[in-house]
Amino acid sequence: MKNNTSILLIQSQQPNNTSIGTGFIIHQDEYGSYLLTCAHVVKQVEEPIVRGLNTKEIALDEELDLALLYVRGLSRIPLKLRQKKCVNNNVELIGFSNFSRQTYQIKKRKATLLENNMFLRHSKSNQEIKTWEVIAKENHEIESGNSGGPLICEETGNVIAVVSNRRASKKGYAVSIEHLKDIWVDIPPFLFESDSQIESPFVGLSAFSIEQAHLFFGRDREIEEIFEKFKENRVLTIVGDSGSGKSSLVKAGVIPKYRNQVIEYISEGDEELRVIEDNQCFFAIDIRPVRSPFDELAHRIDQLGAKLKIKSEKISHLKSQIRAKQQGCILDAMEQIFYKKEDANLLIYIDQFEELFTLCSNTLQKEFIDELLYLLDHQSEELNIEIVLTIRKDYYNLISEYERFFELTQKGKYTLHRMQNEKMLECIEEPLKLTSINEQQIKTFAKVVQKDMGDESSELTLLEIALTQTWKERKSYDNDLLKTYHEIGEVSGALAKLADNTYKILDEHEKEMFQYIMLRVVKLNDTGGVTRRLADREEFSGEVWYLAQRLASSLDNQGLFTNEKSAKLGRLLIMKGTDGSYVELIHEALVRQWYMYQTWIKNASENSLKRVHERIIRYNAIYRYHQKKGKFRFQNLKFLLQGYELERSKDLFSNNYKKYCNHSAPKKEIW
Repeated sequence: MKNNTSILLIQSQQPNNTSIGTGFIIHQDEYGSYLLTCAHVVKQVEEPIVRGLNTKEIALDEELDLALLYVRGLSRIPLKLRQKKCVNNNVELIGFSNFSRQTYQIKKRKATLLENNMFLRHSKSNQEIKTWEVIAKENHEIESGNSGGPLICEETGNVIAVVSNRRASKKGYAVSIEHLKDIWVDIPPFLFESDSQIESPFVGLSAFSIEQAHLFFGRDREIEEIFEKFKENRVLTIVGDSGSGKSSLVKAGVIPKYRNQVIEYISEGDEELRVIEDNQCFFAIDIRPVRSPFDELAHRIDQLGAKLKIKSEKISHLKSQIRAKQQGCILDAMEQIFYKKEDANLLIYIDQFEELFTLCSNTLQKEFIDELLYLLDHQSEELNIEIVLTIRKDYYNLISEYERFFELTQKGKYTLHRMQNEKMLECIEEPLKLTSINEQQIKTFAKVVQKDMGDESSELTLLEIALTQTWKERKSYDNDLLKTYHEIGEVSGALAKLADNTYKILDEHEKEMFQYIMLRVVKLNDTGGVTRRLADREEFSGEVWYLAQRLASSLDNQGLFTNEKSAKLGRLLIMKGTDGSYVELIHEALVRQWYMYQTWIKNASENSLKRVHERIIRYNAIYRYHQKKGKFRFQNLKFLLQGYELERSKDLFSNNYKKYCNHSAPKKEIW
């Protein structure tokens, strides 16, 4: 059992209360962790704290002797839960006990489960409470402080019950973990492992999120090096190739570590932000520039204000200031939000910073960079603001046009290189160890996969999709990971096979729309090749946009998948923008790996017609923008096609190219 750091001592805030108990992390979100323990521990300890942090009671049932607490600001790898008793009844129990005066130690004991012989029933539901008597081996007593600790199956390493020694006897009993569902109304799906359905330990083509930090491995050295740079620089710039894992490193590595250094929590029913641990508090907001970094930031301000219970009128005023791009608007908004919050720490994370140069006008670029410089130059002692940027290596030099900002990014520049081979093994092995897969099978599988990896840093993306698809398809191959891995196409072919399978699911009309979507989300580079681009909702008809949403899995949470076919579509796209009004290719690796995709791009690019098409779409977007702002002056706009460009645009009506334009949004002509 590796996650002993997720098993924690529960103490009282009251100095005269020396009662203790044990609890363990079962789930975490962006701001903290959920801790399971015994109800009698919470009652006896009074005002329980964990590692100096206050706890909030989520659920408590004295008959079941279970309690669920929330600890804001605490980040730990959750233990895996399993609703199945061990076959041979051999278990481990882990809990705290007194070592000396006000000193406690964590102990691990081998133990045996006896059959359920207590026959307890819950008074409200009249259902049997599943409990087992626990007997520690080698005459080790089960101490009172062990209550609330996890009971872990030796076979699987999963938690199957919660230890209770409410009666302070040498023997204890254990309450089945499945009763967690009886006390937690909002229990997350896939929290329990089972033989038929286990949450994937891999994230596919998506970047790791803060909530998935417990699945993120292999970058410990990089995280430490980044924090060394943070000690002397307010701006940290992470530069790397596409697919090298920049976003994941920040979200699942840097931000959780930063957060743990400056912990904050909001006490229930208290408008003021109460601060503990070095009298500091921490928040992080993340944005992408998309086509208006000010609009994206205003949206995040809205979320931050709601979290801190700031009046909506005040937030609306701050958002208006930001959208109006008034000088000092970002700093002013942050200072007003954190007013009277002493020693507040704010981390602003700007992902894919290259979009500021590829999607925004020169004027907007300058305005936003000027605001970032103003924010850095005029900070007060009460509010510490730091900035993290991620940017592709091939776009980094674009910042050099803004001399002073470039100097700052140079000082805090960190280049992300290819992951070392031994760390690559960690990325494969460690997430699988959180499941019930046999450790020998994991080691054999990991060595084979690692040998298939190339020398490019971008291959980390291909590794993740291969691992995800292996996990997803393993049931079809008798849970044999290695056999499944070969069948899904290995590292080099897994992504292309996923795309091929998605294409085969669609009917003929959907295939035509699919091809149109996939061509809209890439653009031709001036120096050759293609890169992904944000495609606007306005570029698609209603039925095409619906298919794009299905391909982005964005309808899943709304329950709008109408058939099994929709649920089997590969997640090849992702929705972007504060209101989900843009769609983007989930990763450029798809272009490199999928031969059919390359053929579509080649055919659409003959005679440079796709490049002409892209230019017209861009001009049309400018036209709509000026119309919306009421600034339409026909003679002053420079987007009108003339001369050679006008003649070339007529070729888009040819039979060979017209099919690539048939699915644009009605009444929003692209010509």
